[in-house]
Amino acid sequence: MTIGIKGRTVDDVVKTLRLVFKYPEIIEGLDIPEQWRSFANLGQSQQNRLTLTKGLSSSRPNVLNSRVRRQIFCHVGGPKTGSSALQLFFAQNANLFESKGICYKHYPLTSHDYEFTSGNGVMLLDAFLQGRSDSEICQIIDQYFGEQGRALISCESFRLFDLTHWRRFSDICSLANIDPTFIMVIRDVLPFYSSWYHQSVKHGGETRSFDEFVREDPVYAMATDLQNLTAAFGLSKCRVLHYDSEREQLARQILNILGLDIDEFDQRHLTLTVNRGLTSAELDFMRWVNARFFDKVFVPSLAYALIYARPMAKRAHEFSSQWVALLQSRHQRDISWVNETYFGGKEVLKIWGFDSDCAEDVRSIRDDRDMISRLDKDAWRAALEWARGCLDRAAADAKTELMNYFNQHLPGAYVLRAEEVEKIPGDFNPIEYLVINRDVLDARVNAYRHYLDYGIAEGRAYRVTG
Repeated sequence: MTIGIKGRTVDDVVKTLRLVFKYPEIIEGLDIPEQWRSFANLGQSQQNRLTLTKGLSSSRPNVLNSRVRRQIFCHVGGPKTGSSALQLFFAQNANLFESKGICYKHYPLTSHDYEFTSGNGVMLLDAFLQGRSDSEICQIIDQYFGEQGRALISCESFRLFDLTHWRRFSDICSLANIDPTFIMVIRDVLPFYSSWYHQSVKHGGETRSFDEFVREDPVYAMATDLQNLTAAFGLSKCRVLHYDSEREQLARQILNILGLDIDEFDQRHLTLTVNRGLTSAELDFMRWVNARFFDKVFVPSLAYALIYARPMAKRAHEFSSQWVALLQSRHQRDISWVNETYFGGKEVLKIWGFDSDCAEDVRSIRDDRDMISRLDKDAWRAALEWARGCLDRAAADAKTELMNYFNQHLPGAYVLRAEEVEKIPGDFNPIEYLVINRDVLDARVNAYRHYLDYGIAEGRAYRVTG
């Protein structure tokens, strides 16, 4: 069996190399070009990469021809750890990053300071989740570097990756001569549940109490995500920060990992609370709205309105010793693994790390008046503007739908004979006839046909006035 280079696609090369690296014994008995054989035998050194790339066409993607080892810093969240504020900070300072040799590209544009984003890594994330080829993913990665040798990628949605995705990412980094460093921010368990609950109320139509949410949904997966990342890349490639104890210094810690001094950067966005949680009054109000209108209008836009009206309002914190005990039984093994593996056995990551006196239970809504009385004027103004917008959109949609419906029942749907036309009064209004005679509208009958066949004999009105 002969394996050649010329005329082979990039995918062929990639697949063969991945097999060689994973199973070196397969080269025995195969007629493999000498540069491939030596490359497999001697490992992935820089000199061996030069040997391989000399045998590849210059038309291959740049990442496959790279003679210089490049570096990716990949901030992967986790979720609910201030990622939006960090991503706004990265975007605000993109030019300064580039002047220091680190490229932060493909970030989404924002319309105001408090808008939350998904970072610049969505393009790469989607490529993996869509099962794009190795060569396509290599080309996408190449776009993050621009003219630099180092790139910064940030996206908390990398939590959607399982171990298979991370291992494939590792293989591609090896193929593309890229040295990856992953930065993951991890959060205490109960505060994460609380923040995820607020997110579910804001965007997911959640109507349950927090107590029901905690008992029914084991949503904490940060330790599992970190275990998968560690299994694929090893401890040396993963840097873990603890959100609850370092939240005021997260950006400084991340820039230290990048070898940069944060005091040289614009830190304005780091003082903002982006995508904050809800106050207890807002939380009650949103659950009330979700229960009544979530399937009828775009309720998450109400959450945005409430948050943008008072972006620095203090969110509700939830605490109960029963919740702590439940989460302890559910997650303590994972917590211990993180502390042993990344924090030297110190109890850094916890179930609950705050003073319970600063927390309040999220209670059930007693009645609508109680819920309404707890919203302040700014929140109500935002809610009313949101409702007015919903009504305007509903009116426009209803008008379009109504006209389309009426058009099905106006002249043209039926051809009237000359003697029938003479029986139609000159001031007959088909739309008013359908509105006045709701049973005709519901029956989807042509207004003219119904008036001729039944309306005249029944003495039905055909004008709102007169």
